[in-house]
Amino acid sequence: MGVAEFLLDKGQQVIYVSPHQYAGVELESTHQPLLYKRLFEKGMEFECNTDIVDFRAPTLRTANVDTGKESAVEGIDGLVLAYGSRSHTDLYEQLKGMYSDVFIVGDAVSPRRIHQAIAEAYELTISI
Repeated sequence: MGVAEFLLDKGQQVIYVSPHQYAGVELESTHQPLLYKRLFEKGMEFECNTDIVDFRAPTLRTANVDTGKESAVEGIDGLVLAYGSRSHTDLYEQLKGMYSDVFIVGDAVSPRRIHQAIAEAYELTISI
């Protein structure tokens, strides 16, 4: 959603397409209403429960996730794909070979919600 807002701030028209029932499923529920309000005010459009079938500028073909019914959006000149987060453990792997007390927590282990990462870090600190 951050990239979408960045593009909106640059004056671009943005259509957020997601296969999920609603946009921003990865966001904390308390953040969603304020973010949605801000994005709607900036002119963002949402196409939820939708998969991208094909993109050949200027046409974006989509399909409803449940029914498979296809539709087309015309006038599209670019496509930004965002597939969420992934863990990065390169630094951890380097350091664990050099030091005996090296730990990995949070999104470095696996992307998750912030409360899960905080709980994991807390459990680690009390165990040390």
